Amino acid sequence: MSEENNNMPEPSDDYLAERAAAQPDPVLGLLADSIMAGDSSLQVTLTVGGSLVTGVLVSRTKWINDLMDHYGEAVAYMDGFARAWSKMDAEAEQNPAEPAYAGFLHLVEARVVSPAGFLPNGDPGAFWRGRLSEVQGWSLGVLQAT
Repeated sequence: MSEENNNMPEPSDDYLAERAAAQPDPVLGLLADSIMAGDSSLQVTLTVGGSLVTGVLVSRTKWINDLMDHYGEAVAYMDGFARAWSKMDAEAEQNPAEPAYAGFLHLVEARVVSPAGFLPNGDPGAFWRGRLSEVQGWSLGVLQAT
């Protein structure tokens, strides 16, 4: 190893703060925006916090409708949950430039890939919601067990 490599500067606190506040991937953001604006879906695999999450990216509206259809009245808090989402919609109409749910991804049929396999391991998967800014990497398509 040369002397030059041993003298590599330490990253500054400003550099580390900038990296911590890094913006989400703009291409993934554009894909998410186009899904939110329409009635389409897209199979994706995301790296989030060191874990792989694989599923179908859908609009927030489809996600909440599918969630309500799936769980229906089986969960007592769903009425309150639906009211909270309606409130966010009303707030978004008042300030369309920055809706309360902006910056989130919504997956259906989602599974987390673990050393034990796919979790959950049966159909239909899970309803997953996560921050776009927390995604470290992504690819198109879903992972399948072989």
